[in-house]
Amino acid sequence: MDQKTSDLIAALYDAAADRELWPGFLKLLAQSFSASLTQYVAADSRMTVVDTMAYGADRQALEAYASYNTNGLNH
Repeated sequence: MDQKTSDLIAALYDAAADRELWPGFLKLLAQSFSASLTQYVAADSRMTVVDTMAYGADRQALEAYASYNTNGLNH
């Protein structure tokens, strides 16, 4: 495994243990794949979004997504 992949996996594990590290991991993930957007979405057992954040997306887009999912996607 190359160093870049090892660093990415280590950053994922760190973010899983500390929510405050997700933005840095999402940025690293986007850079690793030359992506303009990466997103983290956590859902409960009913598939209702309970947490979301992204790198490369504006806050309004994330709030609209979370609202849509909570209010209509799974009902």
